Amino acid sequence: MCTFVDRMVNLGIEQGEKRGMERGMKRGLAQGIARGEMRVLVHLTAKKWYRNQSVSEIAESLEEEETKVERIVKLLEECGSDNTEAVVTKALETICCH
Repeated sequence: MCTFVDRMVNLGIEQGEKRGMERGMKRGLAQGIARGEMRVLVHLTAKKWYRNQSVSEIAESLEEEETKVERIVKLLEECGSDNTEAVVTKALETICCH
C-alpha cells in the first residue's frame, strides 16, 4: 500500500523528469537550428570561395563578419571541399556560441 509520502515523492520525480525532458528537447532543438544555420553558411561560403570571391566579398554578400568567413575558408582548406560536415562540426566548435 502506497503512503501519501510515497505518492508525493513519485509525483515529484515525474515532474522533475518531465521538466528535464522539456529542457533537453529545447536544447537539442537550439543545437539543431545552429547546426543547420552553420551548414548553410559553410555551403554558401564554399560556393563563393570556389568561384574565387575574396573573404571580404563573401562576408559582405552574406552579411557576416569577415573573421567568421575567414575561419570557415581556413577550415574548408584544411578539411577539403568534399568534407563539408567536418567543416560544419569544426566551425560550430570554434565559431558559434552555443
